[in-house]
Amino acid sequence: MYIRNIQTLVEIVFISSFIVLIGLLGFTIQTASAQTVTATLERQLGDGPWNTENALINYGDQVKLRWSSTGADSCEATGSGFSTGSGNPTSGTDSSINEPSSGNSITYTVSCTGAGGVDSDSITVNVTEKGGEIAPTVTLKRKYKGEWNSDDVVGDMGGGVAFRWESTYAQYCNATGFSFNTNQKTHGTDWFITEPTIGNSETYTVTCTGAGGVVSDSITVTNQPTPTVTLEQKYKGVWSTEDVTILVGDRVDLKWNSTYVDSCSATSGSGFGTGDNTNGYDWFIDEPTEGNSETFTVTCTGPSGTVSDSITITAVGLPTVTLESRINREVGNMLWEEGTWSDSSTVDMRDGDDIDLRWNSTNTNICQATSGNGFSTGGETSGHDYTIDNPNTKYNTYTVTCTGWGGSTASDSVLIVVK
Repeated sequence: MYIRNIQTLVEIVFISSFIVLIGLLGFTIQTASAQTVTATLERQLGDGPWNTENALINYGDQVKLRWSSTGADSCEATGSGFSTGSGNPTSGTDSSINEPSSGNSITYTVSCTGAGGVDSDSITVNVTEKGGEIAPTVTLKRKYKGEWNSDDVVGDMGGGVAFRWESTYAQYCNATGFSFNTNQKTHGTDWFITEPTIGNSETYTVTCTGAGGVVSDSITVTNQPTPTVTLEQKYKGVWSTEDVTILVGDRVDLKWNSTYVDSCSATSGSGFGTGDNTNGYDWFIDEPTEGNSETFTVTCTGPSGTVSDSITITAVGLPTVTLESRINREVGNMLWEEGTWSDSSTVDMRDGDDIDLRWNSTNTNICQATSGNGFSTGGETSGHDYTIDNPNTKYNTYTVTCTGWGGSTASDSVLIVVK
């Protein structure tokens, strides 16, 4: 034998080496094992859900069968009228089986065969005696704000409502209500109904018919938006929804406005009343006394619930301030005798004496020295100044002015007369 080209020689060497390597490693070459065969049979009553359970039906009800399999090459059927069809396909649906006669039962079986074996699955259908049919049932549920239940609903329809119905022993179902449609199906969901307009109601009904009679279920939807209420206060001619601080003795008025409510009541606040009116004013509330606060609340109730709003009024007193003076006298070389603090409006002193001033205020935010040579408060509402310049005139007036809530002011002065 002659090897006529280098390529053939290389191929022979490579294949031979590979076979030797497999032998050295102890590998064996096997074919894949066959897949296990499984068969599943399901039934559907009318247009209801598919499942694998046995069925009890009324005389005249329709049953469909469908089968599926894994690892199978063919499937065959047994049971009156049940067939997998030409070629024995491994999956499919049979909508024309022969249901059992009145008072009888039939077991339907699908058997599937493949390289991995044979598997089968069965469903038994029982039929009630004619004249003894089971009455249908139906349940209607609505979805509102993410929750499914069977209750009527009253509320804001801005987010929409959907309906879902389920029935048993029914052949078909119909619907009434704005655009509610079942397409005659015995179960399903309608996401596209038309809700009633604001302030109105609509009843949605599903009616199902079966061999055993007719049954209905209903839900009423009322489009009533969420109630709202706003409470406002007027102080110094300005309306606002904010809490407010007032000077004691000042007047405050209240007004409230609401929507989608039947009545409103004043649930807190001295002297506040609404007369059950849904909108209105109260010009005669009792403002709080000095240093106190009062919360005024209006609460309104409507078909969709209850809502409240509140305003707190705080009363502060008028600002006050007292200015006192003290005259200090030198009694020896660098020795001083402190005088007595006095709130007199006029104080005498000798030339060369020293002046101290102190002030104390209430209900103020800031105090300022508005007259007097060298007098300063540093903006403090209470304090003292021990660094007053010595007067260089006979009559010297020192004044402190303090500002309180709302810009109100108070002042006090002392006249220092140099003798």
